Amino acid sequence: TLARFQTFQLAGAASLATTTAARLEADNLAVEVLAAPGAPTGPITGTTVNLGRTWHHSIVPAPAPPHPLAADLVQVDIAVGLEPGGQPVATRRLLRSRGLQVAAQ
Repeated sequence: TLARFQTFQLAGAASLATTTAARLEADNLAVEVLAAPGAPTGPITGTTVNLGRTWHHSIVPAPAPPHPLAADLVQVDIAVGLEPGGQPVATRRLLRSRGLQVAAQ
């Protein structure tokens, strides 16, 4: 029983470390999106290495929620995972102004 408990504890700690690192990577990408001169105009995918892991991300713009004050806003969804196109470990959703339009890469 003690061995099973320790295995469970180690798996939980590893999962927590992965989730925390993915959230940090998603936050970094969100800062990059907000700091860019304009919102992305199409989906962007990429790979980064951070905290000793390779992260695969997608950044997908979408229309902002319908609201009179949101006419110049773009919703941006960010997903970070361990495999390209796989289940995201962390996600972020943000709104930003259209700004200068940047072509998808």
